Amino acid sequence: MKLWKDRIYWRIRGFRSNALRTVNQVPLAEQLSTTLKKHCAQSWLEKFHKAGVPATAIYNLADVYEDAHVKSREMHFTFEHQSLGTIDQIGSPMKFSTTPVGYRLPPPTLGQHTKDILMWLGYSADKIQDFRKSGVVSWKES
Repeated sequence: MKLWKDRIYWRIRGFRSNALRTVNQVPLAEQLSTTLKKHCAQSWLEKFHKAGVPATAIYNLADVYEDAHVKSREMHFTFEHQSLGTIDQIGSPMKFSTTPVGYRLPPPTLGQHTKDILMWLGYSADKIQDFRKSGVVSWKES
């Protein structure tokens, strides 16, 4: 089965090698977008799988929580976050009988550990403040 009926297009336009596809990213993206819009994602996935092309859908978070694998492995859980309240999370798919996977802390907020990490790397408090003032790093004061 031919996934792309206009395969000659790829040779004419110079998309035959990865190097050429890199140079011609804009027209390649336009051609792929035009072609992929002709069918829904599920249809393309079926075609790709039938042709032996490894592919999967890109999920948004709502889709992730509805995924059959996520449900069967009981990977969805919630965490109480001190500033965000209850947040949904995806856990490990690994399930061990004698050493269960545990989650001690919720994910950090943006920049929450930046200052600590920079100090651990040896930067002085003054240098870290310089980074912050110049916009290199940022964080909310707690």
